[in-house]
Amino acid sequence: MPETNEIESSVEDLGEEAGLQDALSDVRKAQRLLVAYHQRVMPIIETLAERLGCRFHYWQPTHHNAPSHGAIEPFAQWAWDFSPLNDASFLFLTQEAEAGQFDGPEAWMLVVRLVTDSGFDRCIRQDRTHWDAMQIRPQPHQSETRLDLHAYRMAKPVPEDEGVVWWQLFNDEPLPQIWDQGHKMKSGALCISHSVPLPVLGQKGGMRRTLDSFQNLLLAHGFSTTMDC
Repeated sequence: MPETNEIESSVEDLGEEAGLQDALSDVRKAQRLLVAYHQRVMPIIETLAERLGCRFHYWQPTHHNAPSHGAIEPFAQWAWDFSPLNDASFLFLTQEAEAGQFDGPEAWMLVVRLVTDSGFDRCIRQDRTHWDAMQIRPQPHQSETRLDLHAYRMAKPVPEDEGVVWWQLFNDEPLPQIWDQGHKMKSGALCISHSVPLPVLGQKGGMRRTLDSFQNLLLAHGFSTTMDC
């Protein structure tokens, strides 16, 4: 827990560097920009899934916990826990998978991972500590914001007495190192992955091109999907 003199020093540094009023104005602006960003990116994720015929199943922050609430004391939590959408994964299921079907090309799971700052992702994989967020390297202008798309289906029959916990397919094994091609997992699932920078989706026709590209990958690896217009 930081000492009182450390906190006072931090506040003094803030005032010395930019002027406290200016710094807090920047914070308010950043907060509004962040919410505006979420207001725009969440419908993109939802639309991608819907167009691929998948419905929402589950979501989770990628590297940290969802923030506590209510009577749970928040002061000892990791600061990144209060920014859960910085890097988060959204899981969707086809209708067949949602109904409990595990075999066949129609039953599969889509994972859309939102990577707001690739610098944070790289940093935390190297050193999962309580480092100062302002010291993350590379700098924001050298990082990227992207969506990672992952699709999972069972590549071998599932015994009748066994089910598939879909989210475990994503959580229990590392992601493949080579994307845009099929990767057989220890669980017996087949995973394909594709990444798209968010600015590409913002371009005219970007959503359609991304959907077409990913659907072609799905079909090439035995997934059954009908694109919704």
